[in-house]
Amino acid sequence: MEEAGIDMFTGTHYFKYRLRGGTTGYIEITTQEKNRLWRFVQRAGSNSTPFAAFYSRGWCVLLNLDHLIFCQFLFDEQRSDAEKEGAVEIFFADGSDSAILA
Repeated sequence: MEEAGIDMFTGTHYFKYRLRGGTTGYIEITTQEKNRLWRFVQRAGSNSTPFAAFYSRGWCVLLNLDHLIFCQFLFDEQRSDAEKEGAVEIFFADGSDSAILA
């Protein structure tokens, strides 16, 4: 069914991450995006670019794998952070602070 584009998973997938500088968080992703991101992370050293792009609830997320310290694929876990609709959040490699551009 998944090959036909039908997601049989009824829960929610999350991508948990920790970036260089201490930034951590959860991003909600679909099963399809989880599978695509998982394949990209597994090939991290052999990809032509260190950047992975994926979608999360209408957001396009661009992740630089060179700054990814830790990641974990989870399901049905509650998130604690609230996303601001229509904003761009930038995480800097040299610190745990981020900037939100509305």
